[in-house]
Amino acid sequence: MPCPPGGVAGGRESTDNPAVDTTRSPRGRLFTRFWMNDYGLHVLLVALLVMMFVAPGLVAAGLLPPAAVHLFFALTVVSGVMTVVRRGRLPLLTLVFALLAVAVRFFETRTGHTTITLLDAALSGAVIAIFVVLILVQVFRAGPITAHRIEGAVAVYLLFGLLWGCAYRFVSLAVPGSFVMATGSASDPMVLYYFSFVTLTTVGYGDILPVAPVARALATLEALVGQLYPAILIARLVSLQIYAATSETPDSDA
Repeated sequence: MPCPPGGVAGGRESTDNPAVDTTRSPRGRLFTRFWMNDYGLHVLLVALLVMMFVAPGLVAAGLLPPAAVHLFFALTVVSGVMTVVRRGRLPLLTLVFALLAVAVRFFETRTGHTTITLLDAALSGAVIAIFVVLILVQVFRAGPITAHRIEGAVAVYLLFGLLWGCAYRFVSLAVPGSFVMATGSASDPMVLYYFSFVTLTTVGYGDILPVAPVARALATLEALVGQLYPAILIARLVSLQIYAATSETPDSDA
């Protein structure tokens, strides 16, 4: 006997359909779709570029206070969390590490204690490492390659430089004298981030050198990643695009 309208069958059809989300408001669904699609990768890349290249220049010119760099770091972490937290399998761990990293970063600016600085470098590196893994999962998933996914791949490359910069910062504090340079202090965080990107791109100006064994091992590994990542990335993206194009082609025998 068919069930009457509004009966059990009708209610089950409306509540069991995973494509229908009746628990969220239209504004909430719009917010979710914004971060669930690849546009979040564009926002993350812009946040990284502003934090790395725009904010330090404005601070050096005296147009922004030094704390602005840390504020942009917090904004970058927030954008990274919003980009990966709904797609990754470690949403809670990502959120916890992100909150801890932001809190420790602002606390470190007030105290400057070596232990807090070590913790800041470790937590920042952990957050960046989680971002790298989850963003790569998003970039390399099946489907056509979009401009936003390419932006995500570029963001990962920048995150590699920041990740090794955090590692160099940790090593320089834990093992004093790990880096030497002709002029200035090799313990300056900005100098170590500069050294990280110089090593990642294999430019090698030679103005700062790793001398401790752990520092040399990290530099060697970063140089290898800087060479292998673009080659593997291009090969993978091309294969994904070819597969997506052939999958969308209609069968000639149909």
